[in-house]
Amino acid sequence: MKVKWTGKTNDLVLTNGRIYDVISIEKGWYRIVDDSGDDYLYPPEQFEVVEDDEVVHDEPPRTIHLRFGIILTDHKSNRFIIAREDSAEYPIVFQRTVEDDPEYGYCDYYTLYKSALTAKEADEILEQLKEDNKRKANVLLKQYFKPEGILCEDVGEVRLDDAVPDEWYDAWEWMSGLITFRWDYPGYYEEDVEERGIW
Repeated sequence: MKVKWTGKTNDLVLTNGRIYDVISIEKGWYRIVDDSGDDYLYPPEQFEVVEDDEVVHDEPPRTIHLRFGIILTDHKSNRFIIAREDSAEYPIVFQRTVEDDPEYGYCDYYTLYKSALTAKEADEILEQLKEDNKRKANVLLKQYFKPEGILCEDVGEVRLDDAVPDEWYDAWEWMSGLITFRWDYPGYYEEDVEERGIW
C-alpha cells in the first residue's frame, strides 16, 4: 500500500506530496519508514491512499485470563496477593506490609516475588479462595511460601510498578488498584484482560 503525505513538510520526518510505503497497519495507524530512515506509526488522517495493495494488519488483541487472590495473614499488617495468568508460566506473589509510623503516618511497602510459590501451589491456594475457604488458603500459604525470586523488596508503589515483569504488565494494570488500595478486600478474583501491547 502506498500513501501520500498531505500535511506540512517536517524536515527529516515527512514531506508534503511525497509517497511512502505502508509496512503495516497497527491499531488503525500506518507504520511508515519516514524521511529519518526509521519506521514509525502515523495516524491515517493526513495521508491519501495512492495505491491500495494488500497490507499486513495487526492481529486483534489477545485476552489474558487472570486469577488472583488476596490473603490477610494473622498479622493484619500483612497482605499477600497470589496471581496466575495464562500467558506466564509462573505465578507472582505480592506482599504488602502496612506500618503506622508515628513520625510519617500511614506507610505501606511492597515486596514482589517471582518464585515464592510453584504454579501448582498457587493454583491450590487460589482454588481454596475460590471456594471461600480463606482459613485453608492461609494455612497453605504458610506451608508453601518461600521468600525466593525477589524482584523488589520494601518499595513504594512507583518502584513496584517498575519491577512488575513485562509479561505480567497488562494483568498488573487491572489488579493494581485492589493491591494498593488502603482498605483490605480479601478473597478470590477472576477476569479476562485485554492485552494492550506497546506501540
